[in-house]
Amino acid sequence: MQAQTPHLLIVEDDDQLADLLLEYLGMHGFELSRVASGDAGVERILETQPDLVILDLLLPGANGLDVCRRVREAYSGAILILTASQSEADHVAGLELGADDFVIKPIEPRVLLARIRTQLRRLKGERIAQTQNENSMLSIGPLQVDSKTRDVFIEDRPVEL
Repeated sequence: MQAQTPHLLIVEDDDQLADLLLEYLGMHGFELSRVASGDAGVERILETQPDLVILDLLLPGANGLDVCRRVREAYSGAILILTASQSEADHVAGLELGADDFVIKPIEPRVLLARIRTQLRRLKGERIAQTQNENSMLSIGPLQVDSKTRDVFIEDRPVEL
C-alpha cells in the first residue's frame, strides 16, 4: 500500500514568497494549494482539512492569529506559522491559539522542509495511536484482550484476573 501524499495549504499574501514555497515544496513531493487571505484560509482549511497549514501572520482579512483561533477546534492537522515578526507576544499568542511551530522570515528552505516533515511525523504517530485506541481488541484464537479496558475473554466468556 502506498502512503498518501501529504497535502499542504499555504496561506500567504506575498505572491513572490508563495511562488517560491510552491516550487520548492512541490519538488519534495507534497500536494500543494494556496490562498492569499486569512478569510479564504479559514474556509479552505475547514473545507479540505490539509495535513499541514503554512500560515502567515500578517494577512488581509483575518490575520494569522484569528485563523488559528477560528479553525483549531475543527482542524486536527498541523499549523506552522511563517512570520517576519520577532515579537515574543506573537509567538506565545500563536502557540496558545493552536499553532504547532513557528518559522521566522527570511526562511532557510531546508529548515522549513525539516520542520514540515517533523510536524507530519508527529501527526502520523498521533493518528496511528488513535487508530490503535479505537481498535483496542486483540484476538488470538479463542483469546481476546481489550487493551483499553484490560478485560480478557476466552471463547467470549470473561476471565477473572
